[in-house]
Amino acid sequence: MRSLLLPILATLLLGAGCASLDSRPPGGQLAPTPRQMAAMDIPEKGTKVRWGGVIISIRNLQYNTEIDVISYPISSHGEPQPEEPPQGRFIALKAGYLEPLDYAPGRRVTLEGRVESRRPGTVGEAKYLFPILRVETIRLWSGDRSGPRPSFNFGFGIGSGGRASGGFGVGIGF
Repeated sequence: MRSLLLPILATLLLGAGCASLDSRPPGGQLAPTPRQMAAMDIPEKGTKVRWGGVIISIRNLQYNTEIDVISYPISSHGEPQPEEPPQGRFIALKAGYLEPLDYAPGRRVTLEGRVESRRPGTVGEAKYLFPILRVETIRLWSGDRSGPRPSFNFGFGIGSGGRASGGFGVGIGF
C-alpha cells in the first residue's frame, strides 16, 4: 500500500499543476444562443453570455455603437467557428465610439455582456427579433485562419505490474 502512495501523490500534484481555468463567464457555456434567446416568450433580462460571430455591420450613434453580428459557436478559448452552423443574429451595444475600420464587416469577434432586451427588425425582407447584448468586453480576432495551428498535449499515467512492480510515466507531445 505504501508503494502506491508516492505515484498517487505525484499524479495529484502533476494534475493540479496542469489544471486550466475556464475563461468563460458563469453560464457562458450553458447560456442560450441568440436564436434561442430571440425565441423565448419572456427572456430573462440580464442573462450573462459570451457570444461570438462575424460582424455584419456597425453603426456609431451619439453615445453608443451598435454592431450587428451573426453568431457562430465558439471554441473553448472563445474564438468564433464560422465553419459551423450559425446560431442566429444579435445586436451588440457598446458604450462609446468604436472605429468602423477596426470593426469592419467580416471580422470575427467575441463579446461578453448581459442580454438587455430584444428588438424587432428585418433580415432582407424577413422579420427578425434581435437580442440586444449590452457589451462589457470585446475581443477582435485576426483575419488569418490559414495554416496549421500549434497544439500541445501533455499526459501522465500510472501502471501496476502486480505485487512487486509498478510504473509511472509522463509524456509530452507536439
